Amino acid sequence: GKDAIFLSTDIDDEDEDNEAEETHITVRIFNAVPTATWMEALSTSLSDKPLCNVAMPGTHDSGTYQWNKELGASPDSDLCMTIQNALEGSGGKGLLGLGVGGMIADHVLELVYDRMCKCQDLSISDQLNAGIRYLDLRVAWNESVSGFYTCHGVYCVELKVILDQIAAFLTQHNKEIVVCDF
Repeated sequence: GKDAIFLSTDIDDEDEDNEAEETHITVRIFNAVPTATWMEALSTSLSDKPLCNVAMPGTHDSGTYQWNKELGASPDSDLCMTIQNALEGSGGKGLLGLGVGGMIADHVLELVYDRMCKCQDLSISDQLNAGIRYLDLRVAWNESVSGFYTCHGVYCVELKVILDQIAAFLTQHNKEIVVCDF
């Protein structure tokens, strides 16, 4: 129920001749900056700054909020692939041919996903609406479905779904900038 506070600082420690002089710090306090449109709301402060000088909130492994159980382990993690291969064995039987390897592999990979692979709880849409503007997207090709998916030990969200969420957000908020790091 409290208003958001945003602090913006400008530091000027050079004079016009690029010689060091007294440091001047300007602090601006903004009250109730909406997270979904913070760049637009701060456009007068940001408009003359190069993008590399704008602090942009970001998330690590942004597309790991949902595990794609059907696709299992992804090629970016030897650990998850080893677990899946050891438990499933040939033909999904694993565990001495008892025919339960696939079920156990799913359960073990789900535990690994929950503890090691999942870095985000919010969808890309929710992250963007919360103010995130830098998305770290680890992507792998899945041959069985001929598609790109985000991954972090296991396959997560189809890349098309993520790009559609970004496009929908930017259509609705056309004065925001989203940086995608693949």
